[in-house]
This record gives sequence, structure tokens and C-alpha cells, in this order.
Amino acid sequence: MINTSGSTNGSTNGSEKYRKVLLDKRADLLSGLCGKLDTVAAEGSVALEDLAPLLHDDFISLQVNQLDSLQIRLIEAALARMDSEKYGVCPDCGDAISRRRLEAIPWAVRCIACQELFSSASRASPSVRSIEPDGPDGLTERLRAQARVNFQKGETSEE
Repeated sequence: MINTSGSTNGSTNGSEKYRKVLLDKRADLLSGLCGKLDTVAAEGSVALEDLAPLLHDDFISLQVNQLDSLQIRLIEAALARMDSEKYGVCPDCGDAISRRRLEAIPWAVRCIACQELFSSASRASPSVRSIEPDGPDGLTERLRAQARVNFQKGETSEE
């Protein structure tokens, strides 16, 4: 785990601060998931021609719920990393994730450099987006190698 000064220690005030932020954010997201989809249940009391905007609103609510659910999973993964004393350490390079990054995004999985590599690989190959890192010798290293090959060939994600 990482404390506010950036060194590792299992029981620091810094990690407890991040734990509280994560738990508060998770509680906020969970409370927001309740009660967003009440218009479909009231369909019978709405004229048919008024149903399209209501269904559109439900669609938007479902999309927001999906994003909130993803963020909840990221928060729960960060809490699990805290429990296993891996919080604040990038699984790709093994370096500490900066205190400033964790303050901005306490559920961050990677350091900024590795996140940029992962994001560029995700844009180049959309199927990579749902894959979690498996350490320096695993998928992320293969993605980096493929990105280098693509770069050397002159391929970019803009094409």
C-alpha cells in the first residue's frame, strides 16, 4: 500500500484516507443507481405518442447506470488491492502510482505512463478495452510490443 509520502506501508493514514474516499464514492454511486428507471413501469398511464421521449430517457438512464456500475467495479478492485497491499503499485511496470494521480483518481490501476500505453493500445484495438493487465510479462507487455511494431510500420490509431 502507498501512504501520502509515496512509500509503502500496510497501515498508514494515507491509505486509510484513500479507502474512505473510495467507500464514500461507492456509496454515492450505489445510492444513485436506485430509482432511475421508473418511467417504463408507468407506461400504461402515458399516451402512446408520449412514450418515445420517456423511453429515450430510460435509455440514457441505462447508459449512466452502466458507467456507474463500471466505476463501482473499479472502486471495488481498488479496495481489494488495498486489502492485498497492492494498492498504489502499477501492475504493469511495478512502480508506485503517484500520490497526485491517486488523489485525482483513487481507483487508478496504472501509473500515468502505463495508462497512456494501455489507452493507446485500446484505441488501436478496441477488443483490448475490457482486458485487465496481467503484469509486466503478460498481456500488457504484448500490447506494448504490438504498439511498437505498429508504430515502426507507420500505423497509427487515427487511420
